[in-house]
Amino acid sequence: GRRICVPPKSLLRSTCPIRVPETLAADAGHAELVTAEIDEGQGRERMRRPAAQAILNSHPILLDRETPAVGMLGDFDSGDRCGDGGAHFAGPERTFSAPDDLAYELVLAAKRARGLSRRLSVFDAGEPPADPAGLEVLDVLVLSTNRLASNPGGAAVVRDWVLAGGHLWIMLDDVEEETVSVVLGDAFASTVVDRVGLTRVQIENARPDWQRKETQAVEFEEPVGFVRVIPCGAVVTDAVDGWPAAFHQSLGAGRVFFTTLGPAAWMRPTAANDPEPKTNGDETQFVARDALLPFADECLGREPVWSVPPAAIEPFLTKQIGYRILGRGAVAGVLAAFCAALLVAGLGLSRAGRLEWLLWLSPLAAAATSLVFLGVAASAKRSVPPAVATLQMVVLEPGMATGHVSGLAAIYNPDACDSSMGARRGGRFFPDMTGMSGRRRRMVWTDEGAWHWENLSLPPGVRTALLTLPLPLEKTVDCRARFGPTGLEGTLGPLPFTSLSDAVISVPNQPAAAVRIRGDGTFRSGSGDVFAPGEFLSTAWLSDLQQGRESLYEELFRARPTPSRPLLYAWADAVDSGFLFPQRDQFGSALISVAVRMERPLPGAQILVPASFMPYRSVTGPDGRNPSAYNNARHEWVEKKTPHTEWLRFQLPAAALPLQVEQATLRFEVRAPSRSFEVMGYAGGRLAAVTRLSHPIGAYQSVIDRPQMLRLDAEGGWLMAIRVGDDQSAARGIMSQATWTIDSLQLEILGKVPGE
Repeated sequence: GRRICVPPKSLLRSTCPIRVPETLAADAGHAELVTAEIDEGQGRERMRRPAAQAILNSHPILLDRETPAVGMLGDFDSGDRCGDGGAHFAGPERTFSAPDDLAYELVLAAKRARGLSRRLSVFDAGEPPADPAGLEVLDVLVLSTNRLASNPGGAAVVRDWVLAGGHLWIMLDDVEEETVSVVLGDAFASTVVDRVGLTRVQIENARPDWQRKETQAVEFEEPVGFVRVIPCGAVVTDAVDGWPAAFHQSLGAGRVFFTTLGPAAWMRPTAANDPEPKTNGDETQFVARDALLPFADECLGREPVWSVPPAAIEPFLTKQIGYRILGRGAVAGVLAAFCAALLVAGLGLSRAGRLEWLLWLSPLAAAATSLVFLGVAASAKRSVPPAVATLQMVVLEPGMATGHVSGLAAIYNPDACDSSMGARRGGRFFPDMTGMSGRRRRMVWTDEGAWHWENLSLPPGVRTALLTLPLPLEKTVDCRARFGPTGLEGTLGPLPFTSLSDAVISVPNQPAAAVRIRGDGTFRSGSGDVFAPGEFLSTAWLSDLQQGRESLYEELFRARPTPSRPLLYAWADAVDSGFLFPQRDQFGSALISVAVRMERPLPGAQILVPASFMPYRSVTGPDGRNPSAYNNARHEWVEKKTPHTEWLRFQLPAAALPLQVEQATLRFEVRAPSRSFEVMGYAGGRLAAVTRLSHPIGAYQSVIDRPQMLRLDAEGGWLMAIRVGDDQSAARGIMSQATWTIDSLQLEILGKVPGE
């Protein structure tokens, strides 16, 4: 609910988010929304209107369960939207006047290309959602207007939504560079050169893993708008005449997609021979051209947002509170003592001829056992005071003065708690309501960002609450690094956190590495900091807190997709969230993630590229051998029984190029009993052995320093091979049955940047 005051003869328009009950059937297509006036006089609540009149205030609301859920912020006239100015569905369920807008039609064409319905949540940019809850139901949001530049509140809501994991599609042919800067801040580093019109358009697919094929040029009578952009920190996926037609960049846990061509270049009018949409009523006036298909797959394809399951966080928090449930071992011990006492008593009474006494001794023993359990429970209940422990997962983005926080709070009460809980600076938390049905509970907003729970009573014990909130910062976040003589060197700050510890850096398709952060914000990660699989902390002896942190790291890297850029993680004390809890003891931790902006080293610098920044793939070698020992999709080696030569291509990061390589150090763990193992360098079109091993089992190192073997290809890749053969010294029968595999393989590069 929302508590508001309206002066006489005044009109006030407000919004209120609605939380759909979790008990609603999964296949329910709609729900009934009933509004009522509540009188809070005389210390209790009562309906001001008779129950019969509630029917007059009942409104059916449509539940759209399609994934992804797509919304659009555009310049739509009042006649193009619902009478109340809010979002509506542009689908067959509701008749309305569709906007006469090509950008709108382009979104429908992209949805049709993905096999989705034409339902679309449309927002007028003049009245964007004022609360982050208004966008939480969306997976994709399309921006085709400049009016958001004059609405900082709406821009902040969109920004927080992207940081939390949303996909934002910005149509640059309709949106000015200044508007993008208002929404994304300094995180948008690309430069708009000019705006032109094209009468001939040929869109080329620029994805590196896309099969090249000739594309057809399209002629237009009316020029199609085209924005020529110099991208920075972005991935170009489509191009026209060498200029980006579509590109995207990561932002926090989400992504921002840009199109620079007008809608007419991406779609064409529907023809009679076009395939019908999957469901009747989802016809569109336009269908996607071939160039739009991969873009629609990327933009409208919902990616899993990195997260740790609440079930994995709860033990970490309850351990900090000190709350314990009596373990199974203790319960089993007490029950075993009860049974043993009955057995001994029965044997003794049987020998004494008083076995009938067992009829009244058994209830007494059971009562005594119950008293033991009650005593232990009461002792545990009173030994721990009411407390709240919080784990915040903070997403920060360089170039932005805001972040996003999500996480879990564990609320412990020894007795039932009726005290009020709420917030004073925005954000929301929802306690677990399991077993608490039968009572109306409300979140009541009293001011911007200020709200509290009403009629909420938490039972004794631990209750968890999912939380989310935007995190405004006093200064813009910055995190940048470059390669130096000992590895990665960088700076982080300014941040509202102190005493960062247990930091790691995660790189695409590579194992994590330890990072040492100093008090001044500088950090380093060098040659010996790469973790073995399953390890995330470099400390030899882990405290209880660090053991919990390592388990959460393990859950995090298991759950999240491979990052598209280097991410720095660090632990700190929880930031003040503005949430109001009645418990006296409140403490918590924050797991911070921030993207690392990579910079090129200075000319003439000697640099070391650590193994965590050297991904590799198995490739078809110059000899035509197909790869089979290393799985590129799963990034793991497979066991083999036959001799084999596996070609590997290592890719240097763009921030290290160009580079004159002086030395390559290969570290590997191998299990190849009864086999010969060779590390092969490639030079002058020929393979040459660098290291030879006989039936190796364990960890080894191979150093390659021959200049002719250290030459990079045009894209900064380095080629080498691993050859496993028959060991002639082994017995023939054993050799034929032996399997071999590589447990880990890592490469670090030492070189010099060309120049003075």
